[in-house]
Amino acid sequence: MSQLAIHNSKMSSHEQQANWLAGRIVNLDEGTLYVNVQSERRVYTANKAFSCLMEPLVGDLVGMFRDENKDLYVTSILQRQTSQPESGSKATLQFAGHLSIKATQGLSLHTQESLEIEAGRLHGVVSRVNWFSKIVQLTSRDVLVTSSLARMTCRIRELLTGRSHVSADHSYRHIQKTETVRTEVYDLEARSLASVQAPCTLIKGKNLVKVDSSQVHIG
Repeated sequence: MSQLAIHNSKMSSHEQQANWLAGRIVNLDEGTLYVNVQSERRVYTANKAFSCLMEPLVGDLVGMFRDENKDLYVTSILQRQTSQPESGSKATLQFAGHLSIKATQGLSLHTQESLEIEAGRLHGVVSRVNWFSKIVQLTSRDVLVTSSLARMTCRIRELLTGRSHVSADHSYRHIQKTETVRTEVYDLEARSLASVQAPCTLIKGKNLVKVDSSQVHIG
């Protein structure tokens, strides 16, 4: 690079016409790109074009447009040296403002490796969500779900929690076979009526069974 002259892309009057160039980036400095144009044996300073969303790296072969004012703009990255350890096969889309992607026929993302999303807020409005996964792991301080109807179908369900609280106007459970409750203290309180009906009912206490009421009817 010491043998190449660095120019600010201003050319002589007889060269002043718009054209395309190709060169390799030799340095990056706070948004300014230094591009070596081998055919002219010069290193030019250039800016990234508005339509070039790919973040350039040192060593990239880029295409540039030189306008009538002799300003240079990198419009595309033609080739990347994947042998460089700092770049490898990675690429980054970079835009300073808000970026939207619109597709009338659908949008697909395919990768055999991981897909990472990092955002301050994730907002989505969809008519239907179909999600197929072997394992779903969700970690959050608070989870709030609001729905007019919620259904969960599974072969085995396990719930591990320090405290479980259910508040509802009506609650109905239908157990086809066996329901088992193991607890240290079981407290059941009904403000109006508590009814237990079965062909056979067993009440067994190891030390004490107490029935306390103003009236007790048996039989």
